[in-house]
Amino acid sequence: MEDNDKSIRFPLEFKAHTNLTKLWNGMSLGLIDGYDSLQQSIKTILWTIPESRPLYKDFGVGIQDFLFGDLTDKEIRKLKERISYNIDKYEPRIELIDIIEGSESGKNGLIELCIQYKIIETNEESEINIEYNEEMISDIQGEGLGLVLS
Repeated sequence: MEDNDKSIRFPLEFKAHTNLTKLWNGMSLGLIDGYDSLQQSIKTILWTIPESRPLYKDFGVGIQDFLFGDLTDKEIRKLKERISYNIDKYEPRIELIDIIEGSESGKNGLIELCIQYKIIETNEESEINIEYNEEMISDIQGEGLGLVLS
């Protein structure tokens, strides 16, 4: 991945001054690049609520919407379709390989998915594993976006 492709770390993080990102009083915004930027982008897609961005109303999966209801096979298919659509449309740096449902998905409100993808520039394969249920919602708020990444 390009070394010069930098983005702002989310949630916002302030660090000691560097020449490129000086803000005020010797502080700077935390920047990320490469693989970390890609991971952050995917997390943002997963946790953004659809229609919350006025110019991109179809942006976002809104995974939190699936935490509080019955996770029927139909709902899990809908979640996987949203993930696939959004990653294909809004993350051009990767190619989605597969979304694998865990054996416990749908039981007691648990979402268990493995999103497998290929980084187009390097041809490297990676994945994001999601394991959340409604009892873990406080973790999501406490950790920012709250995904288990591997």
